[in-house]
Amino acid sequence: MAFQLEDTWFGEGLLWKRLIIRNFFGGVQGILMDPVPSYMGYREIDLSHVNSLEEAIQIIQQEDYDFYYELTLYGEEGSE
Repeated sequence: MAFQLEDTWFGEGLLWKRLIIRNFFGGVQGILMDPVPSYMGYREIDLSHVNSLEEAIQIIQQEDYDFYYELTLYGEEGSE
């Protein structure tokens, strides 16, 4: 059974400036947002399978890090 949030959790990421975890239509949803519209402006992650807020935070932060690392890696390869 997934955990129930009492409040919405907000954090800051490396690539996306806003990391959000909230209940959404009976499930738990992670949202990665950039306040400035761009091609990476918004991404949703289903977190209904997690059992704790700490696990959900770890997953959303890892997702942000993975995209940041991939963008940085491809950016460095393209500049050579």
